[in-house]
Amino acid sequence: MADAQKIGRLIDKAPHSHWKTTTFVAALHNTGLTAPMVLDGPINGNSFRAWVKQFLLLTLAPGDVVFMDNLPAQKVTGIQ
Repeated sequence: MADAQKIGRLIDKAPHSHWKTTTFVAALHNTGLTAPMVLDGPINGNSFRAWVKQFLLLTLAPGDVVFMDNLPAQKVTGIQ
């Protein structure tokens, strides 16, 4: 308990700059993770549509169900 009384607030500096965004998209199947894709930047409608066509569709079988959340990138033409 004596050590707990000596703990104080840590004060330090953080760098200020533009941060790089990396996006990871994948599908979770009952057999594991499938259709992985890494984007250099944030996802948008065009990149999401490309992921569906080039990665996800290749992994789906008849009877598979796809759940999506409310991400605006998923609400583009060609995605139902």
